[in-house]
Amino acid sequence: MDFDYENPDLEAFEDEDDCDDECDCPGCLFSDNASDTTPEPLSDSEDEQELHDPIQWEQTRRMKARLEGQDLASKVLSVLDTMHAEGMNVPIFMEALCYGGDAACRSNDRIRYARTCFLMSEQLPCMLPDWHKPPRNHNKGRRPAGARRALEEFAVNCTTSMIDREMEHLAPHFLSSPDELSQEHLTCFDFNDFTDLLKREAPVLWSLLDRIAYTDKQRARNTCKGPDMVILHLISQAQYTRSNRGGRITKLWAIYLKACGLSAHAFDALHALGIVMSHKWTANAYGELSRRAMDEVRREVQHSPWVISHDNVNIPMRVFSQRLHNQSHFTSGCAATVWVLPQDALLPTTANQEFRSFRSIRCTERFSYCDIQDFDPIVHSRIKKQHIFHVLRILLDSPEFADYSHSDNELFKPPPPVDQLPCGPDNIVKQYMLGTTDIEEASYEGNDKVMAELFRQMALNSEEEMKKTGAERVIPWIGDQMTVERLRGLIRYRHEDFNAFDRMDYVIPIFGWFHLQMALANSLHKQYLGTSAGIGGLQQAFDILKRKGLQKAETKGPFWHHLDEALHHIDEAHLRASWLVVGKVVSLDQLKTKSPRELLALAVRLIDEHASRKAVTRMMHVPDKDRDQVQAQFTRWNADVFVYIELTAAMKVGCKGLLPF
Repeated sequence: MDFDYENPDLEAFEDEDDCDDECDCPGCLFSDNASDTTPEPLSDSEDEQELHDPIQWEQTRRMKARLEGQDLASKVLSVLDTMHAEGMNVPIFMEALCYGGDAACRSNDRIRYARTCFLMSEQLPCMLPDWHKPPRNHNKGRRPAGARRALEEFAVNCTTSMIDREMEHLAPHFLSSPDELSQEHLTCFDFNDFTDLLKREAPVLWSLLDRIAYTDKQRARNTCKGPDMVILHLISQAQYTRSNRGGRITKLWAIYLKACGLSAHAFDALHALGIVMSHKWTANAYGELSRRAMDEVRREVQHSPWVISHDNVNIPMRVFSQRLHNQSHFTSGCAATVWVLPQDALLPTTANQEFRSFRSIRCTERFSYCDIQDFDPIVHSRIKKQHIFHVLRILLDSPEFADYSHSDNELFKPPPPVDQLPCGPDNIVKQYMLGTTDIEEASYEGNDKVMAELFRQMALNSEEEMKKTGAERVIPWIGDQMTVERLRGLIRYRHEDFNAFDRMDYVIPIFGWFHLQMALANSLHKQYLGTSAGIGGLQQAFDILKRKGLQKAETKGPFWHHLDEALHHIDEAHLRASWLVVGKVVSLDQLKTKSPRELLALAVRLIDEHASRKAVTRMMHVPDKDRDQVQAQFTRWNADVFVYIELTAAMKVGCKGLLPF
C-alpha cells in the first residue's frame, strides 16, 4: 500500500521554523490536533529503535525493492521528458523543490514531503561522495568534474562557521583580566586539565588541528609524545590574535621566559608570533608582582618569625646598540631572600635579652677539644646504622637484585628519623626574594651597606623599628663562608657602639649548608683527584666514565652538579666492589641466595673492614712493605665519602640526627 500524498499526516518536518505557532498542519507539534498523532516513547533497546525509522525511509525502501531488475534509464528519461515538457531542467526542479521555489512550493504538503524524503534519505550520504568525485565511465578521458568545486566551497564554509562558533565558545576560557595578575593565579594553571577542557568544548576545532599536526603514521609510531601541547598553543595564539585580552597562556610564557633571562629582541620576535606578551607588558607585570610581594613581606616580618640570607651576584648588562654612555658591562651586586617560618618558631620578645646574656657569659669560656675529638657513642651508633642502610640500598637497588624476594624485609627499612624537622601544610616555609642591590658584599663596608638597604626594603629602617630590632628581635643571618666572616667581623668591630642595633646584637651569623656541601665536595676532589695513570684516584674514574670538565675545581658554572653526580656514581661502584669482596663472590647475583639477616651481617662487616676509620687505622699499622696501597686508598675513600653522602641525605629529608658531625 503506497503512501497517500493527499493526507500526509505522518510527515516529518525537518525544521520547526516552517510552521507558525497556530499552524493547522496535521501532525505538526504546534497544531491543535497534534495530540492525536503523538508517537509513543521510543524503547531503549536497539530492536525497538529499528522499528521506528522515518516513514520516508520505509517508503523509499519499498519503491526501490519494486524497481529491482527494471530498466531505470527509461524511467529517468521519462521523468526528464516530463520536466522538459514543463519547461524545467534538473537544477530548476531541485531549486524549486529545496526551498528555492515560490511560497506555494514551500507550503505545499506534497512538495514538503518530497523535500523531506530526499533530505532525510539514506541515499543522500552515499550520493555526496559521488557528486564530489564521480566514478569514471568506460570511455577514456578526464574524470567528470561533478560538484567538486561547489561541495568543497560548501564544506569550507560549514567548517569555518563551526570553528568560528567554537572559538567564540572557548574565548571566555582564555580571558585573563589585569586584576588576576598574582602568584596564585599564575601557579594554579594546569596544562593537562586545560587541554582536556578544549577537547570537550571544541571537538571539531581540536580534531581538525590534530589532523593537521599529526599523521596516522606518527600516531602509530610515537607512543610517548603527542601533539596536544602544540594544538593547545595554536589555539592560544589564535585567541590572542583575536583579542589581546585572550592571553591567559601567553602571559604564563611571558613571565616564565622573562625569568629565564630572555632578551628584549627575542621577546619582540615571540610577541610577533603571538606566543608571549610584549616586553613592555612583561616588565610592567614583573614590577606589579614585585610590588605586591614586597608589601606582603613587609607585613610578614612584623608578625611572623623569619630568617634572611644574602649572597653576591654577578650580572652581565648587555645592550644591543652601544654608545659612549650605554655600553655592555659586568656588574656585581647582592641578592637576598627572606624565609618566613611557621608561627611555631616565633620567639618571645625576651629572647633577644636572653641571647645577649648567654653570649656574654659563654664568650669567656673555653670549649674542650676532647668534646670534639671523641664522638658521643650514641651519635656514633646512630650514624653507623645509617651507613649500614646506605650500603644495603646500594646492593638492593642494583639490577642483579631486581627480583630479590626479600627486598621488603623489616631489616632493610631505613632507621627511624632523629630530630627531624616538622613538615606538612602547617609547617610551610614561605620564600620572598628582595630586590637585587647594586652593592658588592665582598668587603665589610659592602656588607654594612647591604644590611642597611635590606632593612630599608623591608620597612625596618625607621627609628622605632630599629629600637624594636635591637631590643626584641633575633635574626639568623645566613650566608656563605665569606659572608659569615664579614658579618662576624662587623659585630666585633662595632661591639662598643652605643645601642643594641648599632652593635648588631640581634644578628646570629649562620653558614649556609649548601655551601658546606659544595666545600666538602671540593675537598674530596682535591684529596683524591690523582692522575689518569694512578689506581683508585678520581681522575681515573672520570676518564672511565667519560666525564669532562672535572679536572679542575671551579666555583662558576655547573661544576658542582657534575661533581656531585660523579661522587655518587663512584661511591656506588666502590661499594659494589666491596660487596664482592666481603661476600667472596664474583657476581652480585650469587648474593641473592643469602637471607636478609646474612646480608645485614655482611653489610656490618663491609663497613668495619672497608669503609670506616677503624679499618683505615688498622691498615696504617701494617708495615709499608706488607700494606695493600690500593685497598688502603679505597677504604679511606669509602670512609670519607660517607660523610658527604650522609650530609646530602640529611639535608634532603631535613633530619638533623643524620648529620655526620
